[in-house]
Amino acid sequence: MKRLKKVLACALMVTLTFSAAAPKLAAAPKIAAATKFEAGSPTTSIEPEDKNNVTVPSGKVNTKKDGSVTLAGVKKTSKKFVKIPSSVTVYGVRYKITIVKANAFANARRATNIKLPATIKQINKNAFRGVTKLRILTLKGKKAIRIKKGAFNGINSRRVTVKVSRKMPKKQVKLLRKRLKKAGFRGKVKYILPVWYRLGV
Repeated sequence: MKRLKKVLACALMVTLTFSAAAPKLAAAPKIAAATKFEAGSPTTSIEPEDKNNVTVPSGKVNTKKDGSVTLAGVKKTSKKFVKIPSSVTVYGVRYKITIVKANAFANARRATNIKLPATIKQINKNAFRGVTKLRILTLKGKKAIRIKKGAFNGINSRRVTVKVSRKMPKKQVKLLRKRLKKAGFRGKVKYILPVWYRLGV
């Protein structure tokens, strides 16, 4: 028993001696928090900014600090159906498309059907100039948008039908008709027909 105690005591002394002599390990370096990068400026945080004629997949836009963009022009296309997205991403920042600028559809002269997203709040003068084959303009919003006088300059608006979302209240449709007329529009305004009706179900 005494012999066992002696062995244990020796083992403990060796362990303590080794621990004291062993060099201390350096603390692991702290990893810095990830930094957000913006194209062309890796030290700047990503924030909305004012910039004109920025190229995006759908065409060109003018970005604003408030997180909105003006559709400056759609990309050149020969398609008859042109659909505008509700938002675009520029340098990692997502912007909502809210305004249609003058001559925005100059590169889509063969378009007969144009669909605007619910985010659109205003259509500027000469927005559809050059789109002489336009027959249907679809508005997906629930509220009447602002339409500048002369928005339909350069086309025969009598041949155009403005289709509105079925979610738009009748009061808003009435207001939209009034604004369209004031802007020089002479066509019709109708609700979008439900899918089952169009399919003849």
